[in-house]
Parts: sequence; structure tokens; C-alpha cells
Amino acid sequence: KVSWLCVIGQTGGNTHIGRGTGKRENMIKLPLVSIVVTNYNYGEFIEECLAGILVQSYRRIECIIVDDCSTDDSASKIESFIEKNKNSDITFTLIKNKETHGQLAGFLTGLNHSSGIFIGFVDADDIILPDYVNTHINAHLRTSVAMTVSQQIEIDDNGEIHTLRSIASPQMPRQDEHDILSLKFEDLKSLVNSRTFSGGSIALKVLSVKTHKFGGWHWGPTSNLMFRKSALAFFDFGDVLEHWKYCADYLLSSFAHLIGGSCIIYAPLAAYRRHSKNGFTNKAVTGDVRYFSQSSRDTVLRIRKAILTDTLALFLRKKDQLSGHMDSEIFESVIGNMIRGFKTKEIEPNMELLEKLLSPEKIKKVMENPG
Repeated sequence: KVSWLCVIGQTGGNTHIGRGTGKRENMIKLPLVSIVVTNYNYGEFIEECLAGILVQSYRRIECIIVDDCSTDDSASKIESFIEKNKNSDITFTLIKNKETHGQLAGFLTGLNHSSGIFIGFVDADDIILPDYVNTHINAHLRTSVAMTVSQQIEIDDNGEIHTLRSIASPQMPRQDEHDILSLKFEDLKSLVNSRTFSGGSIALKVLSVKTHKFGGWHWGPTSNLMFRKSALAFFDFGDVLEHWKYCADYLLSSFAHLIGGSCIIYAPLAAYRRHSKNGFTNKAVTGDVRYFSQSSRDTVLRIRKAILTDTLALFLRKKDQLSGHMDSEIFESVIGNMIRGFKTKEIEPNMELLEKLLSPEKIKKVMENPG
């Protein structure tokens, strides 16, 4: 069961926990959290997205909005929102790109401008619920993982709920029919004002790269994720922006999980919006099966290919810097964990890169013992 952090006071804009002695040196500050909102032509949704951040129960937040050279009224709506809420203890900053660069570029821009110890990335068409940040921070502080991921509900263009049990995010085993609580209409109406959709205690599950392999998808979309910023210190993929104009959350999540593991929060803390402009999931919920078009399947295959090649290239480029943070044995173990999730036919095109990182003997050992 996750209990909430107890906030007892503020000093100079900093929220603290402690004994209330009044001595600043005896106070322990809660960590600053950066929320990066990436937007491209989502003017019809951006105000709802920012409003969800404004009402967070956890208040040590800075919000950085990266607008990717939108051609609609996004920028003016964002500027108006910031002006209206300029006195909020949550700060909002807009960065406007002069050209369109895509999702990964937006992540990197927000990351480079952030000051928080923890950082979350939110798509401008989604909405986070009031206890989103507080719950993620609880999970981070209790587990020390590189990344936390929550569940999500799914809504449409009009904000109407289609399901509270999104199969696009991690799920616990399904309840039997007789265990599912039936809610009256008035109770259902109250859901729209819920702080979470968890219904009480919240379970956590820590995932290791040993059991949940690099290259697999074990989590949920962008707006469900929060990262320990230090785990992204070497997330330097600026040379492959063209590979990741969309689905960059796959690369971001996989990298963090490889570096420091991840943790599932079994509570829906964000509302994922299915709508006609959504580049990956633009169809309504049709049942308890994830239906993929051929183009979606082709995208997943492309992602798996790019994620291995681009991450191996990064580790080769940053090898000297990484050696200052991990000894050779740990470095080789990380590379081994990277390739264990891939089949031989997927690894072979990357053999030239791999041989610059591991000896032939160690490559052979990993490929013969993928478990």
C-alpha cells in the first residue's frame, strides 16, 4: 500500500517535510519535478492538458511546454494560459521551435531546459489526474528505479471515458465477474472528479532488465511515465532525431529501464486520448484485444531495429564517459542485457557495432545463453 507524502509547510517557495522546528537547515525538501509537455497542432486539447498539471496535489513542479512549430492556435492558447496563471506556485514556460523536429527532439529540448530531479513527459492531447505526480514520486522514492509507469484510462476527442482498464497500459490479472464492483450512476459521475481511479490502496511492481528484456514493450505511452533525471544523463540521441519523430517514448523507456530498471504503478493516473490526429492509436476501443493495422506492425518492427542499432551506437560513442560511471564488468553486463531481448537475425546486422563493445567470446556467450 502506498501512503501519501505529508507536506507540512513551505519556505521560500520550497515545500518541506520535517518536524516543524522552523530551522531551514533541519528541513528536508521534497524533490522538484519537471513536467515536459510536447505539442504539435493540439490547440484543441492543450488547455485541458495544462489544466491537469495546474491542479496537481504535489506542488513542487515546473512545467516546460515545447511547441514544435505548430501551425494552429496552440502557441497563443499556451501563452494565454501562462499569463492567466502567472501567480501559480507551479511555473509554466513555453519554448517555441522555429522548425518542426518531432517527438524525440521535443523530449531532448525539455530535458535540457529542466531543473527537476525527476522528469515526466506528457503528450499535449492527454490529461494527467490530480495525484499523478504525488503517486509517481512516492513510487520513485520507495524503489529507487530509473522509471515509473502508471496505468491509464482512455478518453475520446470530447473527453468521454471509453474504458478505465486500458489494455495499452500494464494490467494486473483480470478480476472474476463476481469480484467487479458495480457502481451506481451517481458514483460513475463522480469519477470525473477523482484524484485517481485506483479505488484505494495501490500496488507496485519492480521490473528488472533481466526478466523484462530490453527492446520489449512492458509499459504504457508517454503520459504514464516519470524518470529519474540522473538515469537520462547519457540519453544523447540528438544525431538520430529523424528515426524518432514519433514513438520516441519507446526509446526513452527502454533506455531508462536498461540503465536502472522500472516500476509499474497499478493505478490509472492519466487519461490517454484516442482521436483522429493521434499518430499511433486513432481508433475507438473495440474490445479487450489490441488490434493493429499492418502499418502499426511495420512501425513496431522498425522501432525494434532502430532501438538496438541506435543504442549500441550511443554506447560506443559514449564509451569513455560511461567508463567513468561503471567499471568494465558492469559495462559489459549492460551491453549483454541490451542484446538478450533480440533474436540472432536481429543482432547480426549490428555485429560490427557490437564487436567494438564486446569481445567475440563474450558476444558468443551472451547469444548462447540469452536467459
